[in-house]
Amino acid sequence: RIRFTLDKAEAYRHAETIFICVGTPSDEDGSADLQSVLAVAQDIADELERIGPGGKTKTVVVKSTVPVGTSHKVRDLIASRTQIPFHIADNPEFLKEGDAINDFMKPDRVVCGVESEHAATAMRELYEPFVRQGNPIYIMDVRSSEMVKYASNAMLACKISFINEIANLCERYGANVTSVREGMCADKRIGNQF
Repeated sequence: RIRFTLDKAEAYRHAETIFICVGTPSDEDGSADLQSVLAVAQDIADELERIGPGGKTKTVVVKSTVPVGTSHKVRDLIASRTQIPFHIADNPEFLKEGDAINDFMKPDRVVCGVESEHAATAMRELYEPFVRQGNPIYIMDVRSSEMVKYASNAMLACKISFINEIANLCERYGANVTSVREGMCADKRIGNQF
């Protein structure tokens, strides 16, 4: 049931939900380069304008990893280029390297930032088949959704940095970091993942 096209008009005409899934590489100063995200938003706006009124109202979902406030920039850019109504949502991805398909098919959780009940309903319906094993769909405001991604990434980075520092201490004092990690991670509050 999947089709591919390079024709934007064809892709957007009958779509109910349009995902922006492009890279956001770091600029020289470490900030996210949003050029691709905003270019796609511009394309979406232009196509919505060409399609015109009368079709189903579309939900535009920012899936790219973006700084807090970017989904509103996307919303404002699209709204500045068309009067056609649409809804905005943010849906951060939590895919692990080497396990992306499994993570997509059986997510730990799905986080959706929305501004309207229409967008919330669209996201619930879209993800319902993927959370049948009981994992939750969290519906929240857009900025909180964007922040969940950054907070999760920061926490994972802290865990890695922490165990690296423990390894340095183990080396200095003659302890075995593998044994220390196993003993520490047996605490359910800490856990042994990542």
